[in-house]
Amino acid sequence: KDRVALLLALLGAALLGLGIILLFAANWRRLGKTARLALAFLPLLTGQGLCLYTLLRKEDSPAWREASSTFLFLAVGAALALVGQVYHTGGYLASFLALWMLLGLPLVYLMRSGTTALLYLAGISFTTRPGVFSYLGFFAYLVFPLLFLAILPFLLKAWKERPKGAFTLASTWVLAASFLWALGEPATAARDSLFLGVVQTLFSAFLLLGFLGPFREIKGARNGLLFLGNSGTLLLFLFVTALKFPEWALSPEKGFFTRFPFQAALWGFTTLAALLLLALFLFQRSPRDLPPFALAFLLLDALLLFPPSPPVRTSLLCAFLFLSGFRLSYTGAMKGKQGLLAQGLLVMITAAALVFFMDFLPFAVRGAAFLFAGGLCLAPVFLFRKTRKVHA
Repeated sequence: KDRVALLLALLGAALLGLGIILLFAANWRRLGKTARLALAFLPLLTGQGLCLYTLLRKEDSPAWREASSTFLFLAVGAALALVGQVYHTGGYLASFLALWMLLGLPLVYLMRSGTTALLYLAGISFTTRPGVFSYLGFFAYLVFPLLFLAILPFLLKAWKERPKGAFTLASTWVLAASFLWALGEPATAARDSLFLGVVQTLFSAFLLLGFLGPFREIKGARNGLLFLGNSGTLLLFLFVTALKFPEWALSPEKGFFTRFPFQAALWGFTTLAALLLLALFLFQRSPRDLPPFALAFLLLDALLLFPPSPPVRTSLLCAFLFLSGFRLSYTGAMKGKQGLLAQGLLVMITAAALVFFMDFLPFAVRGAAFLFAGGLCLAPVFLFRKTRKVHA
């Protein structure tokens, strides 16, 4: 009942805010500057009144806290946009979002609102363009990290108090998507091969983080960190092996670290973070629990920094995929988990299918590879059936 009430309150607050914005937009040109400013601040004052009423009378109601704080958070952004439109201030989306998130940050702590925290995480992911904040000098590179650190205490407390709650579940998806966009999108601006390394390192970090702390309570595809880490790694390896990437995407450019210092630092930061997560994982859990794709960033970074010939690169990536799938399916068979077995078999079949695109191999070699892969695919299936009979 509480979740239904909370969901209805959030939908009502969102529809109310959107309705007000549409009414403003329909009559905007007919209004003078004074009327426009009054209408810009009306939702803001209304939201403040709702939050004040909630704190005084409905502080123990999650539905009231979430709805009122969400309405006020959106009203802050609407007021900033409308005032900027009235005075034609201009500017960049990144700077607008950074100001909006800073003004909305106190709401997260004051109202203890998980929805506002998720909106904040989504908003700060668009603030990683250092050129927009060039007037800040070196601190232009720290805008996103500082904004994330500002919300981190709230996230840690919420994750600790409700490890299996809806907020923790939703935050795995928003957190993964936020970091993937915030760090992956700027890396593509260098148009160099290391952007693939940044993206894959993020996928591996998601996998490691998804098995640590409060996130380990969220199993399978419900965990956004695990889902994006596994599916992202599989798709990236498929694209690199099966599709013909442009030359700049697979061959490092000379002078990269001096010509693109921001992207180079980004690659170094993500790699260091993934290595620290790997060390933490091995410290807290057994190496047997290590997800196979968690080590994919080490292989891809090595291939990008020291590029071999295309046939060798393709063969190594396919072999890694196949062995990772075999380990997943074997683990699923031994533990009697049909979902894990199916996931591993899917990866193995995908890796075997990539052999078809290896034009440098004779047809006889490809046929032998298919036979070998098929035999290894059947082995975990028979092992799973045997394990199920024993437990039955």
